[in-house]
Amino acid sequence: MLAFVGFADKNQTSLEKLIPSNTCTYAYGWSGTCWVDRSIKESRVKFADGDTVGCGVNLANQQLIFTQNGRRLDGTNSWHISSSVPADSLFPFVSLADYGDKISANFGPNFMLDLATL
Repeated sequence: MLAFVGFADKNQTSLEKLIPSNTCTYAYGWSGTCWVDRSIKESRVKFADGDTVGCGVNLANQQLIFTQNGRRLDGTNSWHISSSVPADSLFPFVSLADYGDKISANFGPNFMLDLATL
């Protein structure tokens, strides 16, 4: 599966290509790569079929949150949305590249990560 999960700026994102290749996108990829505004930040644990991958933004401080199977990815605490991106222009996305790939989505309220721990 070739997939990315994250957030993008609706004012600067083309849906005609894989979303992480756009400016002002923030994504966790299947290969373990995390993208912050078109640059690779660090390599992380890969995800595969059956994994639960999550993402979020703390709008109070623009901090990005990426999770896998209910655990926050180490090292992502210092990653933030660019100050030039208005919070109300962000949208969540899943970008799939292979025909026939499927996902299921949960937009709340029952998340694997305990939000009170943030």
